[in-house]
Amino acid sequence: MSSSHRRLSLLTAGCAVVAIATAAAAPAWANPAPSYETLLERIGQTPVNVEAGALLDAAEARVRQARVRPNPQLGLTADGVLGSGPYDGYSNAETSLALTQDLELWGRRGARVDVARGEAGTAALRRDLTGVDAAGRLALVYAEAEAADRRFQLAKEALTITLADARAALLLVEEGREPLLRGIQAETEAASARASLDEAGAEREAAFARLTATAMLPTVVTSIDPGVLDRAPSAPDQSGAASPVVRLAEAERDTAERRIRVEQINARPNVSASVGVTRYEAEDATALTFGVSMPLPLFDRNRGKHPGGAGRVQGGERPPGRRPSR
Repeated sequence: MSSSHRRLSLLTAGCAVVAIATAAAAPAWANPAPSYETLLERIGQTPVNVEAGALLDAAEARVRQARVRPNPQLGLTADGVLGSGPYDGYSNAETSLALTQDLELWGRRGARVDVARGEAGTAALRRDLTGVDAAGRLALVYAEAEAADRRFQLAKEALTITLADARAALLLVEEGREPLLRGIQAETEAASARASLDEAGAEREAAFARLTATAMLPTVVTSIDPGVLDRAPSAPDQSGAASPVVRLAEAERDTAERRIRVEQINARPNVSASVGVTRYEAEDATALTFGVSMPLPLFDRNRGKHPGGAGRVQGGERPPGRRPSR
C-alpha cells in the first residue's frame, strides 16, 4: 500500500473517530430545567429571602412590644422591727405596700413606637429589595444557561458541517481531484471543531451547575428551553417613582432621625410615681402614701448617643452606592 493510501485511511479513521465521539457526547438522560416563571414562584424559598422575611417578622414583633407600657413595681417594706427597746418584735412596726409606675413623660412611649415602626418599614423594604435582587440574579443565571446551551448547539452544528466537508474532501482526494494536503486540512478543521464543541460543552455544564445551585434544584440540569433571551424587555418605569434602593436609604435615614428623638428624650429625667398604704402597728392605724422619684443627671446625661444618632443620619444621606473613604 502506498503512503497516499495509508494517509487516506488514517484520515478516514480520524473522521470516524470524531463522528463517534460526537455521538457519544449527547447525555444518556435528560433533566430539563423548569421554566423561569416556575423558578420565580419559588424565589421566596431561597435562604436570603427566608432570612429577610424572618427579620421583617422580628421587626413587626418589636413594634407590638414597643406599644406595651412598662410593668409597675410592687414593693413591701417594714420599718422598726426586730430591734431593741420599743422596737423589739413587731408591735411598733410600720409596714408599707407601694406600687410604682414609670410615667413615661416627654413622649417616651410614642418615640419608642415610632422607632420600631421605622425599623419595621425598613425591614419590609429590605425584604422587597432582596426579592428583586434574587429575581434579577435568577434571570441572569437563567439567561447565561440559555446562551451557553445555544453556543453548544451551534458548536454541534458546526462540527456536523465540518465533518460533512471533511468527508467530501476525502472523497475528492481519493478520486485525485484534490491534493493530499486538502485532506490533512479537513482533518485539522474537524479536530478544531471538536475542540470548540468540548469547550462549549464545558461552559454549558458550568452554566447548568450555576442555575441548579441558584434555583436550589435537587438534581443537576442537563437541558433548558428558551424562556428569557427571547422575551421582549419591559418598558422602563416612567412614573418617576424612586428605586427600591433609594426608598430603602430614605427609610434608614428616617429611622435614624427617630432614634435621635429617642435619645433626646432619654436625656430628660425618667419620672416615676408611687402610691401605697402604710400600716402603723403602734397606733393600730393605716394611711396612704404617695411619692415621686426621678434620677439625678449627675454623671450620665446621655450626651454621647445624640451625636451617634446624628452620624447615622449623615451616613443615610450619603448617595446610594457611595462608600466612605478610608
